[in-house]
Amino acid sequence: MFTPPARLWSMAVALSCMVPSVAFASPCPDSAAAITDATPCIDDDHQFPWGQHERHIGHRDRLIVAMSAPRSIVAIDPVDGRTVATLALPAATDGTASPRAPVLAASADRARIAVADPASRTILLVDAATMVPLARHAFADTPADLALSADGREVWVAWRDRPNISIHDGATLRETGMLAVDGGVAHLRFAPDGGSVLACSADGTPARTIDRATHRTVARIDQRGAGCSAAAYAPDGRHGWIALADGHGVVVADTDAPDGAARLVRQPGSVRAIAFEDNALGTIADLCGTAGTVAIDTRSLATVRHARPGPPCRRLWPAGNGVRLYLLPAGERSQVARVDPLLRRDGADLTLPGQAGDVLYLPRVPDARGRNALAGRMAAR
Repeated sequence: MFTPPARLWSMAVALSCMVPSVAFASPCPDSAAAITDATPCIDDDHQFPWGQHERHIGHRDRLIVAMSAPRSIVAIDPVDGRTVATLALPAATDGTASPRAPVLAASADRARIAVADPASRTILLVDAATMVPLARHAFADTPADLALSADGREVWVAWRDRPNISIHDGATLRETGMLAVDGGVAHLRFAPDGGSVLACSADGTPARTIDRATHRTVARIDQRGAGCSAAAYAPDGRHGWIALADGHGVVVADTDAPDGAARLVRQPGSVRAIAFEDNALGTIADLCGTAGTVAIDTRSLATVRHARPGPPCRRLWPAGNGVRLYLLPAGERSQVARVDPLLRRDGADLTLPGQAGDVLYLPRVPDARGRNALAGRMAAR
């Protein structure tokens, strides 16, 4: 069939419009201080310690580190490894020679951090940009874990010394409610939509899904008599992942089903942390622990890759592009390492200013001055 030249030209123009345009960045300024998130540059020299391939990392990103020695919360710029702000924690009151490290949780908007400090038996709310405390409350009992709701209105706290969960106001930390539970709670995690809470046990009693509005237990999940070493909600908001402390694997359960509909995914070693990422393979669950890091397809529950079979890790997070993870090795507890799981290649480590117990990676932390100005404009209306 003959196609007129005019029609061929129009088809070529239409196809060319479908091709996305690509803008190439220029080299970055010589001074790392001159680089901002608005600078469209190739930062080959100033991406230390993460390396030149970490294009997605910006100066507004933060590594929030809970230090057990010295006792503090430290905010670090991941581009240059510079400490941006430090918050000293209250003096330890539990009488231990090696105080337990604080536990961290972040709000969905990345503006606030909740801190549970077992050594001083204190809960704090902290501005993520400045490390300035927004609220603080001391207790007679020792907090074990905490979770901050997606809307920031509630903080749920699990305790080492009592079989209940307390609920606190997200602005003042004033206690607004309490739930009795069977046994002790090891970890609390809010669902992505904030409508429910996953609470896994420290003593092997069944985990439970709790409706946030009614405080009623929606589902119970069999932990097979083992304690919980880590817990997370999958991005679908329906499946809970619970790592068993005895090293026998991870329980994946339907948190909407009354019986939990749990499946056991066996893993070598003991899993210490669970995180999720989206990439070309779909939604992947990344597990880290004494056997290194393992990635599992959340649909088939099949292992899709292994990485870093060396030192055991304690925490991990997707860094933002679905490939690289930040790990906190459990042995030295003084470095955050970058791992490229697809290439099975380690990146440079960032040395922390002491012994760390918990770490959060927060992309693009909102500027405190901008939030205050917005709040003032809203209040004036």
